[in-house]
Amino acid sequence: MKESQNIIELLLEKSQEAFIMSVEIYNKPTIKYRVEGFSFFICNAWELMLKAYLNMKWFIFLYFKPVYSIITKKCKNFMI
Repeated sequence: MKESQNIIELLLEKSQEAFIMSVEIYNKPTIKYRVEGFSFFICNAWELMLKAYLNMKWFIFLYFKPVYSIITKKCKNFMI
């Protein structure tokens, strides 16, 4: 359970950082592709939050190696 809690905290922390990054990029008028950058980081934030929720709800270990996670499409297979 402790390893799962650490993963959840890490995913939520990364999700927060991705969300903040998306807002920071969107608020910089000098960046040409700021909407695209915002879209990328906000989607990443939601994906990380979804993975944290799935891990908390069904105790799924989404990280198979220390630095790699599975894609969102595979996450839904764990729910079924």
